[in-house]
Amino acid sequence: MPFSKYDGIDHAFYNAHLLRELIGIVENYPDQTWTLEATELLLQMKKAKDVAIERGKIRALIDRFVGYKGEVCRFINDFSIPFTNNLTEQDIRMIKVIQKVSRCFRGELKKVLILL
Repeated sequence: MPFSKYDGIDHAFYNAHLLRELIGIVENYPDQTWTLEATELLLQMKKAKDVAIERGKIRALIDRFVGYKGEVCRFINDFSIPFTNNLTEQDIRMIKVIQKVSRCFRGELKKVLILL
């Protein structure tokens, strides 16, 4: 492999290529049964990684609920706090769009935005 000549870098194979080669061997050399086991192993490892990533996302959400219980439930006790901040986000988004279009706040545009 040409990339393996570089020292000090962690290398990894592109497993889609390995799977393609394994499938080619299975199709062309059916007596090479080890390729079926290797294919299954690679696919199981991919699934295990995907599950771990998904669990990590779920765990992060649970941790936020536990760690920020007060912030999550604040809208229950303080009626001035909305359940969602979609309106605020929409207002900010519009200002950002105008800023991107104009590239900066200038002259009349700046006065209009200040009045908002």
